[in-house]
Amino acid sequence: MKVGVLGATGYGGIELCRILSAHDKVDLCYIASESNKGNKLSDVMPHFNEPEKDLILKGVHPEKEDAKELDLVFAALPHKVSMDVVPEWLKEDVKVIDLSGDYRLKDIQVYQKWYGITHKYEEILKDAVYGLCEINKESIKKASLVANPGCFPTGVILPLYPLLEKGLIDKENIIADCKTGVSGGGKEPKQIFHYPERNNNFQAYNVASHRHGPEMEQALSEAAGENLSLLFSPHLVPMDRGIFSTIYVSLKDKLSKEDVSNCLEEFYKDSPFAMLLEGYPQVKWIYGTNSFGISFVMDENTNTLIMMSVIDNLIKGASGQAVQNMNIMYGFEEDEGLMKTALWP
Repeated sequence: MKVGVLGATGYGGIELCRILSAHDKVDLCYIASESNKGNKLSDVMPHFNEPEKDLILKGVHPEKEDAKELDLVFAALPHKVSMDVVPEWLKEDVKVIDLSGDYRLKDIQVYQKWYGITHKYEEILKDAVYGLCEINKESIKKASLVANPGCFPTGVILPLYPLLEKGLIDKENIIADCKTGVSGGGKEPKQIFHYPERNNNFQAYNVASHRHGPEMEQALSEAAGENLSLLFSPHLVPMDRGIFSTIYVSLKDKLSKEDVSNCLEEFYKDSPFAMLLEGYPQVKWIYGTNSFGISFVMDENTNTLIMMSVIDNLIKGASGQAVQNMNIMYGFEEDEGLMKTALWP
């Protein structure tokens, strides 16, 4: 099948190019970047130096001659930009996996509140499938538009979803305390990501006001069968990539460690990327992979379950999960083209 990447020179886009270039079932034949249009990919990213893969960057808006050759495009574009570009490709009968936040939130009022703009395409939004692969696999198989999840939501939803679905944890007072590497902020230079600001430093940002919060609540409310809220506190740490999430929830009953383990093991028994771990996970254990690690500790004094998860924000939190979605959509093996062994050290 023939695929394209829109926004190919951003962090998410270039990871897509890297993964897709080695994918046996696809031909990456179209790459696009408005800011670098007309250049070879190697002009912008010199590590793409294989002549047969060194494509010319085109524009992100479809031309009929290009669109008729493509089965699917990955839209690795900024929020608000993707909103208008995605319908153009769908109109050309090209399926889309969108890595922005523009098609994740089903309530357009919630979208307007958190993204500061009115959503123009309510009908298309209704048909978008939230692409958290371990949860929505059957819907993803039939989708024409997949809304790839955000990085923080992936790291928080995956540990909590099975337990909420089984009713094992309290829906009140869920706290997600997450630490992320700076690549999650994207490629555009900003003072907060400047080396002297980040190196040997640690800080919270957008506490209780991050736009990934309502995305988490939407998915977790589905698992719980009723609306719920959570407190989300993101932090920046001085590393390139990776997210470590520590999540605090109250247990409904005096459950055993085996009860929690059995719930997670049953839910993720068929997932090729789940790592159910003992002890304290490390970001390095999933570095450069589409795997996600989950572990937990039970505090019997307070009847609190402390869950920990690790993901690579650029892979499972973005481009790898997007390729996983594509694999599901087209009936490939779910882990086709995706690494499960981490880079170390």
